[in-house]
Amino acid sequence: MDESTEWETYSLEDEGVYLYVENNKIISIVSDLECLYNGRNIIGMNINEFINFYGIEPIGEPDALYVNENEFQIVYEFDDIGLQVWCLNDVIETVIASDY
Repeated sequence: MDESTEWETYSLEDEGVYLYVENNKIISIVSDLECLYNGRNIIGMNINEFINFYGIEPIGEPDALYVNENEFQIVYEFDDIGLQVWCLNDVIETVIASDY
C-alpha cells in the first residue's frame, strides 16, 4: 500500500516495474530499467534527445523533486502521451505512465 495515495502496489523488481492499483484498476505503471516508446528504450536517454527525437514538448516548467535528502531529480510532464519523466543530470531515470 502506498502511504501517500493509499493505492495498492505491486512490484516486479527484477524488471524494474511497479504497478499502482486503485479499485482493481491500474492507475500508474512505473519503470526504471526499460520503457520502450515507439521502439526505443527511453530509460537512459538524454531528455533533450527524447524531446527532439519524438517532437514533443513537456507541459509547463519541469519540477525539481527530492528523491532522498541528497538527491533531487527534474520531473517533466508529457500529458499528451501520458508520461511523467524523471531525470538525473538530464538523463531519464524513471518513467511513470498514467491515463490521466
